[in-house]
Amino acid sequence: MIEEAEVNPTATKDARQEAWRQSFLDENHLNYRTSPDLIASPAQMRFMVYLEPEQPFYPCSQRVYEEIMARVKSPILGEMYSEGWGRIAHLVRSKIEDQGRADFLLDLLNIKYQHETANYNVIPSRVEKRLFKLFLDTTQIEDPLRDEKAARNRRAAEITTGPDFLEAVNRVVPPGPGCPPAEAGLEASRRWIDAAKLKRLFQASVQPDIGTRDPAASPSDWDEVFGRPVAGDGWAVLENFLLTPENRLMGHWVPRRILYLSDRAGEIVFDLAVINFLVRLGHTVILAVKHAAFYDLVHFGDVVNDPTLKFLTGQAELITHRRLTKNQLAALLRNDQRFKIISDGTMEKLNLAMTSVTFARCFKEVDGIIAKGAEQRMRLFETMFEYTQDVYSLAPEKDGSLGVLFRSRSAKVVRFSTSDLEARAAEIIARMRQSREQGMTVMFYSGIVGSIPGETDTAIQVMTVFVEDLKKQQAGTFIINPSSYFSPGMDADDLMYMWEIVQRSGLIDIWRFQTYQDIEKSFTLLGRKAPPQWVGKDATFSTGCTKEMAIATDVQKKYPEMQIIGPDPERFMRRGEYGIGLLHDARLSEIYSH
Repeated sequence: MIEEAEVNPTATKDARQEAWRQSFLDENHLNYRTSPDLIASPAQMRFMVYLEPEQPFYPCSQRVYEEIMARVKSPILGEMYSEGWGRIAHLVRSKIEDQGRADFLLDLLNIKYQHETANYNVIPSRVEKRLFKLFLDTTQIEDPLRDEKAARNRRAAEITTGPDFLEAVNRVVPPGPGCPPAEAGLEASRRWIDAAKLKRLFQASVQPDIGTRDPAASPSDWDEVFGRPVAGDGWAVLENFLLTPENRLMGHWVPRRILYLSDRAGEIVFDLAVINFLVRLGHTVILAVKHAAFYDLVHFGDVVNDPTLKFLTGQAELITHRRLTKNQLAALLRNDQRFKIISDGTMEKLNLAMTSVTFARCFKEVDGIIAKGAEQRMRLFETMFEYTQDVYSLAPEKDGSLGVLFRSRSAKVVRFSTSDLEARAAEIIARMRQSREQGMTVMFYSGIVGSIPGETDTAIQVMTVFVEDLKKQQAGTFIINPSSYFSPGMDADDLMYMWEIVQRSGLIDIWRFQTYQDIEKSFTLLGRKAPPQWVGKDATFSTGCTKEMAIATDVQKKYPEMQIIGPDPERFMRRGEYGIGLLHDARLSEIYSH
């Protein structure tokens, strides 16, 4: 136990616990206020994890978190720290031939290790990542296990293309429990066969010795692997997710969009066999790998440089942009290439707080997450956090059999899929078209909605009362008030995606941008004086309106008859980019947090 003399003797127990928790967040770079350039913003985290206000996120199991919060030198943490030290020490001894250089590195790393573990408040995986990063920086070795990983991938590829494996994995499924009767038809039989093939590929992918297994293993060896029952509660749900067209559009299968979190070298070859199978079924699969080397985890450089992986992923679309917008991602998901590869933006075990914007948006936009390996299972399932997507974990059991767990997305999450937003836009466009056919003028009114932090409800009132007054004054005008289409849970990405579809429809006759005079009149109509935070504001203060003015001027080039009313377009300069997932400019997050 940390000695009482080392802490403030007058502090209450709650104060000490909160100070320790704050120290934990700071030491692990999990506090956005102190590390805004290192970790995802709270809004970006909400793309992936459902968090209550002020609830912190930590990339470890609940058990590890509680051990740290106990504020003792936990034997469990000590063992985990020691295991991490053992791996880095082994790496030094195996890669540095010069004994003097090796001794120097070990001493340097030990100094870092002692510093990081002194207070037992750093997550073991974070300690290990920092030691590995120090090794890379000091030695300038970009990927110390490149050759070993390449050998494992090559050996695994030899297995997947060998006659013994192919014979076993394609062996006809004998009739048994669950096998559809002949009268069920070809579709039922096809699903039964697809499920058997998929299960066998997954079973092969979790074999612990897959990177060192003898390519000449007999078919009976694989028959024994494929004959093992699947453990866990998730296989039936995963099978339905991948093979049952629960949603049909005009009688056709609606394919899934899947984010597939890879694990280690060797098994990635079998993962690619699974992915190719899913793509043939019509699904879109986004394979997530690490941004840079971390022991034997697969990273983006492996995909680009390893001859085996380069060949096996040759048809995949490589997405290198780390900050894709929602529109850019939507366009990529719509294109013809159904197999895509991204990095998660990190060089460590799964840490959602450190992942890239592109990864976070993919997490939000897909239909489900498949996570491979025991380490990722621990971080996604052995925790109290709830996620925005259904998560399927596939990892080996102690006997080598396949274990599948399922965790459904949080019931508290309000999700607007791309198709939902497109449907909403289509409804608005239909009303615009109908109004035009009735001889009405269509006006789009752009104004502040969420650009003043904490004022969204007031902004909706301001816009609504002004538009209602306009309708009374201007007969024969159909006015679109964006605030009346705002739904709780919609973030800036959702709104801008939906409205851009509407705005580029060519059906707008007048595009009016909110002026300060509009705002003053709105507060008068509400029977109130304009509060200080609203004084002097107009559409130029809004990040959304700034983007919409750019769209408006672009649309006007195509439809010159469209009229733009409001502040001079040249004044729309001060708002640059939304904070990720926010309704206001990124810079305002800092201003309003002080």
